[in-house]
Amino acid sequence: MKENLRKLLNENRLEIVTGGWVMNDEAATHYFDMIDQLIEGHQFIRTELKIDTPLRNSWSIDPFGHSATFPYLLQKSGLSNIYIQRTHHSWKKYLSEKQFLDFFWKQSFQNVLDPSIPLCHMSPLHLYSFKYACGPDY
Repeated sequence: MKENLRKLLNENRLEIVTGGWVMNDEAATHYFDMIDQLIEGHQFIRTELKIDTPLRNSWSIDPFGHSATFPYLLQKSGLSNIYIQRTHHSWKKYLSEKQFLDFFWKQSFQNVLDPSIPLCHMSPLHLYSFKYACGPDY
């Protein structure tokens, strides 16, 4: 099983995203717990799966909101791209109308020219269920 997984990863037919042990609740979790689960997951990938390729992308599947802390921790973990989904519909509508669904998620203390600031894409769709998967006109 692990060999098949490594083969798919090496052939770029499968990608591990975020690499955490779990997907944490970004809005209510202490940063220590966020760091701990990232370390646990990344160590498992290296030791059990024998994969040393650095992870690049993150997908926040379904947290109860997004925090500024988690993108910063992902950046410090070496990830450079973030995909988020679950945000308030009016905020999503506003960003969609302004064509700001792609943005660099920087912290207030970071230099805007820092090349390691992660690029974030917010899905314009309401949810990731089949009902919304094909866009609003489906």
